[in-house]
Amino acid sequence: SVLLSGKMAASRSVEPVVYPPTVNFTKNFVYGGAAGVVGSLFTFPIDLSKTLVQGDKAGQYRGIFHCFSSVLKKGGLRALYKGLPIQLIGIAPEKALKLSVNDYLRMQLRNKDGTIALQYEALSGGMAGFAQVIITSPMEMLKIRMQEQSKIENPALRKSFRTVISEIFNGGVRGVYQGACATLLRDVPFSILYFPLFSNIKLSLARSPADSIFRKPNSDHLADVNKRVSLAGTFTAGMIAGSIAAFLVTPADVVKTRLQGNERAHFRNIPTCIRLTLAEGPSAFFKGATGRLMLIGPLFGIVLFTYEFLPAYIPL
Repeated sequence: SVLLSGKMAASRSVEPVVYPPTVNFTKNFVYGGAAGVVGSLFTFPIDLSKTLVQGDKAGQYRGIFHCFSSVLKKGGLRALYKGLPIQLIGIAPEKALKLSVNDYLRMQLRNKDGTIALQYEALSGGMAGFAQVIITSPMEMLKIRMQEQSKIENPALRKSFRTVISEIFNGGVRGVYQGACATLLRDVPFSILYFPLFSNIKLSLARSPADSIFRKPNSDHLADVNKRVSLAGTFTAGMIAGSIAAFLVTPADVVKTRLQGNERAHFRNIPTCIRLTLAEGPSAFFKGATGRLMLIGPLFGIVLFTYEFLPAYIPL
């Protein structure tokens, strides 16, 4: 009778629920950092192409694919990974801070039954996006400055890493955080959109048929979404949520890239940058949108896939 009751419990389907995760900074640093590294290795050439297209006010590139092929032709594969070490150094603390702030606030704002309301998901995500700018803004500015060296045809005119970093730090705190407000305008809305989208797409996938590729086997009796959705489901949810959020905040990303790039003196500040970009036509605000869709969607899919895959084989 005990065996029979166990089988009945296992066969009983329950409604899936999104439960906030517990806060574990070490886990977020190790797994989040490793996941970020894997994602960056796959998607960095697209990121570089996107950056060059967004900063291109002279019409040098016809689009993301033309930029990619031009950089590859001029500098080879190495040129497509210009600035990668900077991202790899900063990715672990950035992911740890962002994920931990989001996890902590979701825990604090959860309902008595352990679930969390949509508006609190958005608030937690927005605050996580705000916090990550402490690391993201200087890291991306340095990365962008190095990436832009790839479009300089004469190798003698390209600046070294030491020269670029000296230029940044010579400006003091203001120089290090140049473009931080523009980074906030991108990262806060992105995170407000991304985290609720991800959890609710995952919730939808948890309701898919038991034999779906998005579901773990024999998981109908489990309420926790994370225990019902497979790695394929996690990848899909991350990719869709990342793509939607990335596309919608592309105008802010264009402004941020221009204010942190080599043409920053021309664009000066956010209002001036918006005015000058608008003079190129409204479509200028969506320069690199294709690249962001190709970059952020797969990047977040790979990151979250790796983030959930690693603990099964390297438990902490």
